[in-house]
Amino acid sequence: MGIADDCFRFLIENDSLQTDQIHELLTKIKTHVIHEGILPTNLDAIIKYLCETRSISISTRILLIKDALIPNGKVPNSTVHVTLRHLGIRSLSTLNKTETPKALQAELCKWLIHAYIYMEDVTIFERTYSHWLQLWQLDYLQQWITYILFWSTSKRFVKPWRMRFITTVAENSGYSNARACSTLLLEKFYCLVPSDQIYGAIERLKCNKRRLNTLKVQIWDTEFISNWASIVEHSGGASKFIFQSLAQELEKQLISDSQQEIHLGKKKSSRKISVEKVGTLERLAAVFENLAIPKDLDELFNIGDESSLVFLATVDPHHNLWNRVSEWFMLKIDAASIHGVTASYRHLIFRPLLVASLLNQQHCKIRHLSKASFGELIMQIVDTSDCCCLEAPKELRSAPNFEIGRFYYSCRKLLFQTLVMAEKQEVKLDTITDIEFIVSCITEDLTKHISSRHLTTTLRLLVIALRELAGSNIDNRILSLFLLPQKALDTMMISSDPVMLNTVCSYFILTKDLVDTLLNEKRMIGAQNKNVFDLINYLWHIKPGCDLPMFKVPKKFIQCFLSKPSSDQSNAEVDVTFGILSIPALAFPSRVALRGLEDALTSRVRFDKTLSESSFSVFKQAHAGDWLDTISSFHELMLMILGKLRYHDAYGDIARFLYTHMRNIADNGVS
Repeated sequence: MGIADDCFRFLIENDSLQTDQIHELLTKIKTHVIHEGILPTNLDAIIKYLCETRSISISTRILLIKDALIPNGKVPNSTVHVTLRHLGIRSLSTLNKTETPKALQAELCKWLIHAYIYMEDVTIFERTYSHWLQLWQLDYLQQWITYILFWSTSKRFVKPWRMRFITTVAENSGYSNARACSTLLLEKFYCLVPSDQIYGAIERLKCNKRRLNTLKVQIWDTEFISNWASIVEHSGGASKFIFQSLAQELEKQLISDSQQEIHLGKKKSSRKISVEKVGTLERLAAVFENLAIPKDLDELFNIGDESSLVFLATVDPHHNLWNRVSEWFMLKIDAASIHGVTASYRHLIFRPLLVASLLNQQHCKIRHLSKASFGELIMQIVDTSDCCCLEAPKELRSAPNFEIGRFYYSCRKLLFQTLVMAEKQEVKLDTITDIEFIVSCITEDLTKHISSRHLTTTLRLLVIALRELAGSNIDNRILSLFLLPQKALDTMMISSDPVMLNTVCSYFILTKDLVDTLLNEKRMIGAQNKNVFDLINYLWHIKPGCDLPMFKVPKKFIQCFLSKPSSDQSNAEVDVTFGILSIPALAFPSRVALRGLEDALTSRVRFDKTLSESSFSVFKQAHAGDWLDTISSFHELMLMILGKLRYHDAYGDIARFLYTHMRNIADNGVS
């Protein structure tokens, strides 16, 4: 027995270890396991411990399965049974079952397909086939169990009812990749027992070929395989070459057994189809492998044909097609110049190219078109007579039939033009000055249209443009024209629109480093700092004892409101009224984030109370061990929810604002 085995045994036998003791043991395991492995006879106890212990966080247990569960011999059959007992969810027949966290279950299944390489008796998976098929219905396990079922399927398992069962799951839109997983299994069925029924089921599913091919390759953790092979060889088992050959053989089965030609009196058509004749996205997916590069590029760049743009996004950046496109592109521009219709051709030619590029996020394709950069091509669209200057927005603003949507669309085009010019370091002073007009209009309209998305999207673009300008060589005094008036900031900070709140947080993150140079007057610096202070209190923890008003609302008014008997909260808790969990803009996103945490940590109960510190304590005490066992305090809960919001496009800068301005969050925040 090695050091890693001893450390695991000590962890299992002592459930009252201190945190520093556990940390020391885990460090020793990590150091020694990659050299000596662990005894196969200890696997069952270790897996049971990792699934059931509450002494170690879920993320650490996942890492232990991934990096430390390396046996130095063949995996015994009993390990499969132990693993099965810790997979799945509670049902009416298993109400007392202790649920293993879903992320841990998925990692355990992933580990088991690696264990398939070197099993004591691989037929154990055939003997437990029905159990694996039932668990295959769980979306978070489906991909990994698909491999187990694929390798374990023999002729005796190919039954009509199983085919129907797999097809039914595939047609359920609630699954993330069920069509690919089901198609892979049905192809194995057909390989073993060819029949019209199985062939028809495969055809009806119309699985995306790329998804299916992705499922068949790169299934192994190569570092784990390499470490395991070395340990097995060192322990006197199979050589590293034989071990890796076994892994390659299993992967080869996925490709060869599932890609055999399906002949039922007819062959699949190999006739090439031109992309301009496809018409719909559904048809495009069905004939994708038979698509031919079109000869007529005019048809390819038909602005109304979505399938052509999707096809264009899939073409390799170095394909010869792009040379043809470049030549076609230059000819069209020259012809447009001769006939004086350059502006209309810009929209006809450039817009499809940009849409295709954005679909694939590979801007290098666009560089094949003459010597233009991506930004320059965008400028070809926005740089037209109706958006080169401020005249268009001003005319729309003063028009008798003023429409806020049209006006701010025109403003966004001007802001976008400024953004691109800032990237090229070619910003004109006149353009910057004109934007002051847009800022004044936004300020005026915020008091009239608080929930208008036209204002929200324009403000977001304004902040993005300011960020780009701040990184350019523009005089900071010019940037001061972009600073939003206090009236606008007040409205944005208390907005019930989370995107608007996210935008004002982006603004404060940006101006944090610029405030000293942009605001020379102490009065203005004080106002800026007061805004940040108010927003922090509003988002995180209101301090009613502070003498200063918040958002210009007097302290006494806030205290009076909170203590009113008629208010919704009988105890008038401050944290029920303020904070990311309660304010109108974030109450729902925070609740959704909490649901995500409960699912990830496999909680037995749902928190259905008002999100506050006191309700958290009461609920936690009433449901000890059944709800968020790794979160011990309300502060930790807020940090976890903040961490979930941080990676959401619509709310991410709210979290970043708090991370930037609050040290206790930055030090303890969830990355």
